Amino acid sequence: MTILFLHGWHSTPGGIKPTYLKDHGHEVLNPALPDDDFETAVRTAQAEFDRHHPDVVVGSSRGGAVAMNIQTGSTPLVLLCPAWKHWGTARAVKPGTAILHARADETVPFSDSVELLRNSGLPSESLIEVGTEHRLADPESLAKMAEAVEWAGSIPVSDTRLISTTNRRSSWLKAVLITLVVAYLVVQLTVSGIRFVHDRQVEGQAKQWFTQAQEDAKPTWSEDDAVRWLKEHGIPPYRGEQSGSGGRHLIVDGYEQIEEGGLVTRPASVHMTFLLDLDHKFERVEYDLWPFEPPGRKRR
Repeated sequence: MTILFLHGWHSTPGGIKPTYLKDHGHEVLNPALPDDDFETAVRTAQAEFDRHHPDVVVGSSRGGAVAMNIQTGSTPLVLLCPAWKHWGTARAVKPGTAILHARADETVPFSDSVELLRNSGLPSESLIEVGTEHRLADPESLAKMAEAVEWAGSIPVSDTRLISTTNRRSSWLKAVLITLVVAYLVVQLTVSGIRFVHDRQVEGQAKQWFTQAQEDAKPTWSEDDAVRWLKEHGIPPYRGEQSGSGGRHLIVDGYEQIEEGGLVTRPASVHMTFLLDLDHKFERVEYDLWPFEPPGRKRR
């Protein structure tokens, strides 16, 4: 196959990598790219591409940035430690691109290729970790480069279009999923906030009744006085007895729903209790808040 090989900064045509590809039976186009003028390098590479219509474009280091900044249509790219952050304006590559990079690269950080992979929406297998330094001139790296070139050159144009469509659909589905998750979290936080404020308001109302009952109650109060107080405040009274750690008591209590609840808010009822000893002498007032409707009880 015909390969357009774009060399790196301070490199020259006929280096180890293009020679390796040529020795493996490929026709290699390897134009000289000026080091001091990136725009001229891009124009030179574009002219070579337009003239020969290669099957694959390989870009090494700065040559990878050149490859990303020329118009190659559906022709696949193989990028070797691409220095895309240092030259040019391209920040993503087409579907079907293969990227080879050494994690220990001392010139172009491996993380740059990870970022490029993410920017482009490429699958993780598109980034091939190989070699121990920036040049990728060791036997293993050269063999991986040849494999990537042969793989890229074997992909039909229709397949690259299918990959592009699949990636777009995948990105769209991810965006929709993220939007739904964010919307769900926003709704949950909003509901929690409304409930918190509402519950504090309900609790405040119940405490007001309790405070009022404490102020109104007298040591001389009887059960009838407690019944009267509850009725005056719109709370149906009940009489009974209860036993607990403090012993047995006569009680006059009542439940009153102070919140019916709605789509977001919860129902709530206040339970007011006047406790008297067995000699019918008033002792104290208690209250608690019930997060539901008052229970049905037979009035005594």
